[in-house]
Amino acid sequence: MRRGVQEPPTIEIDSSECLDTFKWTQVRAGIHFLFNHLLRRTTRTVNMLRIILVTFLLASSAIATTFDSCTDGGAAPTDVTLVGCAEQPCDFAPGAKVVVDIGFTVDKDVTALAAHVFATVQGLTIEYTLDNPNACELLQDSTCPLDDGEAATYHLEVEIPQVELKSEVLLKFYLEDQSSERVTCFQLDGQVV
Repeated sequence: MRRGVQEPPTIEIDSSECLDTFKWTQVRAGIHFLFNHLLRRTTRTVNMLRIILVTFLLASSAIATTFDSCTDGGAAPTDVTLVGCAEQPCDFAPGAKVVVDIGFTVDKDVTALAAHVFATVQGLTIEYTLDNPNACELLQDSTCPLDDGEAATYHLEVEIPQVELKSEVLLKFYLEDQSSERVTCFQLDGQVV
């Protein structure tokens, strides 16, 4: 011991007791933090999912187009979306492009699909010549061959001919398989404006 320097007094402390108290305080604080953080994060996630679901439901109900089933054969599509038209009669402007997505489900194996569009104006029915009648090449999210029970969506873009006649029109769309049997068919009432 040096002169004039005193050693500090020795205090005996049960270190296990302090360590246990310290550990439990830290563990409780950690659990509290995690619980509050996860609860806030879960609430935000649930709220975001609710917003996404409501937006999706509103958007999908706003773009679905009403249609009529064909009376001369072919199953009705599962859904039809014609851009810019939610209810019949649809307005078609001469020279405008009509964009339609046709959802359907096949009831047998299909190796080929041919698209057909007919327009009836003032009692006269004509087949509209498509740029690509091979519907297999215009399927979205699927390809031919299609298996029995498989769902698919056909995407069609057609330009309305330049006509001066403003008139009501009945459009008939259908897809035929490799045996020339209709896979799906629907009709839309419209008017050239």
